Amino acid sequence: MTIEIRSVRYRTSDGEEDYVFDFVRRLDGWRVYIVSSPSYGSRSTGSIETHRLTDGGRRFICWDRPLSTLDDAKSVAALWADATQAYRKTGTFNAPSDRSHVYDRSTSAHVHDVPFEAVPPARPPVPATPATPPAPRPAPARPPAPVRTPPQARPPAPGGSSTRPPVPRASTPPLDVRPSLAERIHGWLDWLRD
Repeated sequence: MTIEIRSVRYRTSDGEEDYVFDFVRRLDGWRVYIVSSPSYGSRSTGSIETHRLTDGGRRFICWDRPLSTLDDAKSVAALWADATQAYRKTGTFNAPSDRSHVYDRSTSAHVHDVPFEAVPPARPPVPATPATPPAPRPAPARPPAPVRTPPQARPPAPGGSSTRPPVPRASTPPLDVRPSLAERIHGWLDWLRD
């Protein structure tokens, strides 16, 4: 299941620029897509220098291990944005040295999660009371079951008697009134003899 948190805005620690990210949970963890960032100016925009990769035309942050929680992904996005600010100014891609802790100043600061493996699948909300009750669905129409009558005992052939004794019939027909295979074979044999 894929979960996406879109258009999360982050203001850099120097307070100068805003970056916008999409956080997407995939099978291997969270991925941080870069929606918008300031221009690099005269600096190189190569994937190695900027620590960005591309997936289907979308750029995302290159990180050395899976991001198992949304909080981890937000921390990486914040560090990347601050390191990109430093790169734009100095040409060196390093996170500020005074960052002992990453503070979530994004627009999704109130959204947290548990480790990736323990996140239960999202369920659609169930309304408390529907505005109008759903109409009952009609039962599918079934054609009436064909009425089958058991084969009648045939009178003996002229000049002889039937070698087959008559089949006793119950007064109440069984649920399955189709003739058995043996009855059908005997019926065909009688028909052939006639």
